[in-house]
Amino acid sequence: MRKTFTSVVLAMIFVLVSVTQVFAATETSVTGGPNDYPKFSTLVDGQNLYGRFTLNLRDGGGGIEATVQESTSGGGWKDIAFLSLNITSETNTTTTNVYMARGKQYRIYISFIGMGGTAYLRGY
Repeated sequence: MRKTFTSVVLAMIFVLVSVTQVFAATETSVTGGPNDYPKFSTLVDGQNLYGRFTLNLRDGGGGIEATVQESTSGGGWKDIAFLSLNITSETNTTTTNVYMARGKQYRIYISFIGMGGTAYLRGY
């Protein structure tokens, strides 16, 4: 009986650790208000999957520009995707897909924001 209980507990721990690794840090966002830039999001770990990079401009927002950046082996960052919206855009939302490689980290950099908006990076 004790052996069975120990086996079940160990199996549950293994499943929980596996699930945590699969769903670890797959989404980040950064929101800014009037002239609240530059701003960075928290980091997201790449998982050899595509992520969706979305930019939302608050109504009457003036404009917003954001970049997805990927970590480099030298400790720096390189730009891999750029989106922008302004008051003359046909919509308040734009999106694109970005590949997020395992072993790399990703963040969003807001380089300009007028009245407000949000940028999202979601793994899927």
